[in-house]
Amino acid sequence: MPEAIKGAKLKNRGESITMQKGNLVATAWKDKKIVNYLSTNCDPTQSRIVQRRQKDGTRRDVAAPIVSDLYNKFMFGVDLADQKRMQYSTCRKAKKWYKYLFWFCFDLGVVNSLICMQESLKHKLLTKTRKERKRTQLEYRKALAQQMIGNFRGVRKRKAPAVTGNCGLAHWPTQFDKPGRCKGCLKQNKRFEVSAGCKQCNIRLCIKNDCFFKYHEELLK
Repeated sequence: MPEAIKGAKLKNRGESITMQKGNLVATAWKDKKIVNYLSTNCDPTQSRIVQRRQKDGTRRDVAAPIVSDLYNKFMFGVDLADQKRMQYSTCRKAKKWYKYLFWFCFDLGVVNSLICMQESLKHKLLTKTRKERKRTQLEYRKALAQQMIGNFRGVRKRKAPAVTGNCGLAHWPTQFDKPGRCKGCLKQNKRFEVSAGCKQCNIRLCIKNDCFFKYHEELLK
């Protein structure tokens, strides 16, 4: 958002500032308070008259940019999409922002595809009394997950070699090229990434929290 828009000082109700670069239109408009809009789908030269109630109960005409109309017209769709997306959200907090963005776009795609399927005549569901009903989001997500998984079967993880008297000396702390989750912290439901670990076991183990020692001590029991 341009600094001139973010720092706009509009005193009177109905005043506005508009800036355009390419197909991006930034607008600051004074209603009860200053509202900022950023749009690619409006004519910056158009405006309309809206009525606003005054403190004494009377109404007066106020100029409003056309983008405010577009926002009020379509904001319900945005709110509805957010509501559906949050029902079965796959998003979770992440240190790296792009991971959250990926899952946000994934959930948004699932919701949009569900709406398209609900509107499709070929995908209508029937009740026992032969009445049409819409597919619920939970039903859709289960079917989608089944299609994505297919006939895949989980691959057993290779177990770390047991520490014996013959190979115990081979288990020394080492530094890996890439960091990963600490196996010891993971058992305690803690999220901690380290580069240190055991080369023999091929796992990440932090030295700071004594996870390296505790992990190998359990293997010796």
